[in-house]
Amino acid sequence: MRDIVPGCYCHHEAWDGSGYPRACAPMESRSSAASLPVADAYDAMTTDRAYRQALPHVIACGELERCSGTQFDPEIVRVFLMHIEEHRKLELLASHIVPR
Repeated sequence: MRDIVPGCYCHHEAWDGSGYPRACAPMESRSSAASLPVADAYDAMTTDRAYRQALPHVIACGELERCSGTQFDPEIVRVFLMHIEEHRKLELLASHIVPR
């Protein structure tokens, strides 16, 4: 669990260095922890909240792309979007094969 502590602490750091709590320089924030802000943002956008309904997948992906290069590391966004699409295709396939 020690490996994820920096990511949890710094998940509001922006890729361009404008985030908090440390305002990391862009390359400094490029670590395995840099994927947590992307995953956290996607989850926050696609999950119902007390103050709003979940956004559709396509809108959340558009927001990640829009914020790529400023808020998020562009390479991590690219890889995340590729994998989330693969995951969604597998889920759809599984839902047709295995009765729920």
